[in-house]
This record gives sequence, C-alpha cells and structure tokens, in this order.
Amino acid sequence: MLTKSNYHTFMEKTAIISRLETVFAELTQFLENMSDEQFSTPTTEGKWSPGQHAMHLLLSTTPITRAMQLPPSALAERFGTRGSHQERDEAHLVKDYLAVLSTGVKAPPKFSPEAVTAAQKPELVANLRQEATQLAATIAHWQESDLSNCVIPHPAMGVLTVREMLMFVVYHTGHHLGGMRD
Repeated sequence: MLTKSNYHTFMEKTAIISRLETVFAELTQFLENMSDEQFSTPTTEGKWSPGQHAMHLLLSTTPITRAMQLPPSALAERFGTRGSHQERDEAHLVKDYLAVLSTGVKAPPKFSPEAVTAAQKPELVANLRQEATQLAATIAHWQESDLSNCVIPHPAMGVLTVREMLMFVVYHTGHHLGGMRD
C-alpha cells in the first residue's frame, strides 16, 4: 500500500510509472473485491459511491493520457512551457492540493460522474487497468527534461508541469482509494 512514508521528493519517470502501476493495481483489486452493493452505494448521504469515485478517476486521468500522447513540442505549443514556474516536489504538491481542497472546491462537472451501477463494474475496472497501462507506456516515451518543461492546466491547481501532473495522478488516485477504504 502506498503511504506517506514512501513518497519521493522528486519523482523520476521510472518511479512515477512504478507508483502509477501500483496504485492502479491496488484500486482495481479493491474494486473487484467489493460486493455489487458496496460498489454502487454511497457510504454517506451526499457522497459518491466507490463506483463513482472510480469513474471520476477514469474521467480525470484519461485527458492526461491523451495530452501526453502528443509530442512534447505540440503539448508545449498548446499549453506553453514551465517558464518561471517553480516545479514542486511531491510533498509540496500534495500540501498545495490539500489546501485547495480545504476551500471546498469540487470536481468540475465533466469530471463528476453520474450514478454508477454494479453492472458497470467489470467494464470500469477493465478501463481503469487499460488507462493505467496506456499512461505508463506514454510516460516511458518522454524525456525527463520534457516532463519538467511542458505544462498542463489543472482545473483547481492551475498550471502544473507534466511531472507535477503525473505525481498528482498518483496521489489523487491513492487519495480516492483511501476515501473508499475508509
């Protein structure tokens, strides 16, 4: 299980890939081991069900994979480069994200899932596995320097380097998995 004690200060792409594969494997195994009722029922009134958390993770990870499938030069042309943006290590990125969450920010509608039924579980789990595999393969083709030079906008955190965005995907996935476990 991923814990705060095994965060890396500055993740190189091999560490990002490893952590990404680990957290998505934990997520999909957790979802598969749930009963259909657990999967589709929110544990608290007004909160998402585990199925909705899983759909949110798929909806929020897929655009990152698609953006990274562009050549770094095309991504830089579309969103720009780091410029004077100070790239954060994982600890600072997580701290900043938790500060944003504390303001009450919610996922934008395009990342907020409708109800997810138990019948959708097998396909959703398969899609999460496929997305993690595609993202890991895409990361492997990038140069370390491009991960720190290219940027992608995050709806709540502003502009992030691709490396920061990937560290965010790892943390965000683990954050939602932790919430489902609780």
